[in-house]
Amino acid sequence: MSALYTLVVVFLAFGPAGEPQMHVERFPEPSMDRCRKAAQELEQMAMPNGSLVVRTRCIES
Repeated sequence: MSALYTLVVVFLAFGPAGEPQMHVERFPEPSMDRCRKAAQELEQMAMPNGSLVVRTRCIES
């Protein structure tokens, strides 16, 4: 069965000198519910001090 949704995750980290580093990952998900649950879990990885920002979006494939 092919994935109907894609979870797009953007990790934005800031190094010691404040230099930004961005990394994008895409994960196939079989349903919007599973996609949203995974997105919520990943967004909890963000650091309160702002050194790691995690943004997610579920899109139809």
